[in-house]
Amino acid sequence: SNVSNTIHGVYLTLDATNLRGGLEDVPALDVFGTKRMGREWKSLEDLKVLDSNGKSISTEDTKPTFISGFIVRQLVKEGIIDINGEYGHG
Repeated sequence: SNVSNTIHGVYLTLDATNLRGGLEDVPALDVFGTKRMGREWKSLEDLKVLDSNGKSISTEDTKPTFISGFIVRQLVKEGIIDINGEYGHG
């Protein structure tokens, strides 16, 4: 029999770049939503979604760092995640 390792999950992405305050008031919870956890912020460069210049899509494999990196890359390509600061001001 062929056993496959499959990760099942729901990933919610939030571009918090232009948000002002308030996020620290929202609790970070474990996968079951029952236990508070520490929040850890990572940049798109740290996650290998963008190159170190922060302006172009990285070609590095994201899987060792961030399993959903390819999804976030597509959101950047489509402009849903704004890396140029063109949206959300006002």
